Amino acid sequence: MCHSRGRGGVASGSRAGAGKNRGDKHAFSRSHPHISAMPKISVVAIDAPHFSAGLVLENDLVIRAAPILRYMVGWRRERVMAYARRKGWQAWARNCF
Repeated sequence: MCHSRGRGGVASGSRAGAGKNRGDKHAFSRSHPHISAMPKISVVAIDAPHFSAGLVLENDLVIRAAPILRYMVGWRRERVMAYARRKGWQAWARNCF
């Protein structure tokens, strides 16, 4: 058990400060509605005749992309999938967290 001092001078390993929200995993996010409890991370894999590449999405928004698909950063999942269909590419998404 860690007994180092955290914020407010209360030992983090002690029961002091544990109170009404103990056991409530998302109490912080409810008290701060602009912060989501956990981002939804997913991956889209694309197979085209001349390349295979991937995209990383957070809350259905492309945040990282292989160099050949860099122009898709900032796109929504629906736009990526529709574009892949129009191009005749195989694309599938998988949720990670």
